[in-house]
Amino acid sequence: MMLLFNWADGIAEQVAKAMLNKAVVLGERDDPEGALALYDALMERYQERPEAGIAEKVAKAMLNKAVVLGERDDPEGALALYDALLERYQERPEAGIAEKVAQAMFNKAVVLGQRNESEEEMELYDQVIARYQDHPDVGLAEQVVNSKLKKAIHLKRRDEHEAATAFCDQVIARYQDRSETVLVEKVAMAMLYKAVILLLQDQPKAGLALCDQVITRYQDHPEAELAEWVARAHEVKIYIMDLLHLRLN
Repeated sequence: MMLLFNWADGIAEQVAKAMLNKAVVLGERDDPEGALALYDALMERYQERPEAGIAEKVAKAMLNKAVVLGERDDPEGALALYDALLERYQERPEAGIAEKVAQAMFNKAVVLGQRNESEEEMELYDQVIARYQDHPDVGLAEQVVNSKLKKAIHLKRRDEHEAATAFCDQVIARYQDRSETVLVEKVAMAMLYKAVILLLQDQPKAGLALCDQVITRYQDHPEAELAEWVARAHEVKIYIMDLLHLRLN
């Protein structure tokens, strides 16, 4: 009998996965209504199921639906879904579910920022960092880095350059030895962000040195995402060199 229940649970997870994948494909085919209908069907059918594999699919459906609502200029609907996801799953320990919680927190912060609720936005970034910064899972690490870089950008806009630089340094120090492409890209971003901030602090030579580091470290990396940041580093380097040339003349 136990084997029968386990088999049924496995079938349910596969059905949920198929519904989720189909919804994603519909979204990619510019059929948001079809995607939203499938997300709703998945959530209605499986939202009370406690199994980690099924719960993760439900959380992903909630997350994806919230993103679609945000893209359709429905921030209230998106925020409501992020809150519902957090309420339902924030205490689940499984890494796959925790990743969706972290994504919901980060995405909610971005929506709040778009509504000029900057203090609430920054508070959520802090929560993501505090809650997940010591977790080794790459998906959670990505949300921590995203939150730190967002804070760096906001602090730069406020002319709080030292604080902004500190967040860039944290990303570089903690993740520079990670091999996952998504984290390698974030380190390159942090290095280039810091180079720009150093330029704003009238430290062009230090900024130039960081650009050179990005170029040297990542120019032979096979991933296209890194090639984009190497190209940007070249652009910033040319700008700084032109600036230094003007100063000499």
